[in-house]
Amino acid sequence: MKLKIIQVLCFLILFIGQSARSSGQTASTDGQQQVASSRRPSVIMVLGYNKKTGAHQQATGFFMNQAGDVATNYHVIAGVDDIKIWTAANEGFPVIKIINTDIPSDLAILSVDIPRQYIHPASIASQLPIIGEPVEVVGYPLGHQQTSSKGVIASILLVPEVDSLIQFTAPIATGCSGSPLFNQSGQVIGIASFILYLGANKAPQYFAIPATRLLMLK
Repeated sequence: MKLKIIQVLCFLILFIGQSARSSGQTASTDGQQQVASSRRPSVIMVLGYNKKTGAHQQATGFFMNQAGDVATNYHVIAGVDDIKIWTAANEGFPVIKIINTDIPSDLAILSVDIPRQYIHPASIASQLPIIGEPVEVVGYPLGHQQTSSKGVIASILLVPEVDSLIQFTAPIATGCSGSPLFNQSGQVIGIASFILYLGANKAPQYFAIPATRLLMLK
């Protein structure tokens, strides 16, 4: 299903991507930085393990409520037998069940066995962001320590099966799947999902699922 979304996107971007990217260039990206202390505790690392193949998957997620439920991408947990999270305080806790999934939107909600003192839920926006709005992405790129990058919302694309998709300019890398996109009010407005490399220079284009889609799974 994720491949289908990417195929549709490639078609759409040929027509509207260039103008969207131009609007995104109005704000500069600051690159990876130390994460603001107010947002750091809500973002966690997700580790998946496949017992049969021995393969590991590492990505990002975030606490979405006081119960300690974690939101991330579905492709992060697909095909794994054992899932664990690591908090910003470097404490590890097991995922005890998958609460809900939205495969077309590449979203999953996980239940974690975790004491309340380690839970720091993020606020989730109930509306789509607007083009040009500043955004900060917080995640664990390439398995390194928690970092952030800044940019803007470049475009909102209408895509079959997921309704809409956010294109943003803040750089992300492998390991940032499931990373929250924060607006200036500290609300999560999207969940980073994938990167496309387009054009003759293979310039990376970054995409996220709107947080409004996540609210439908709660």
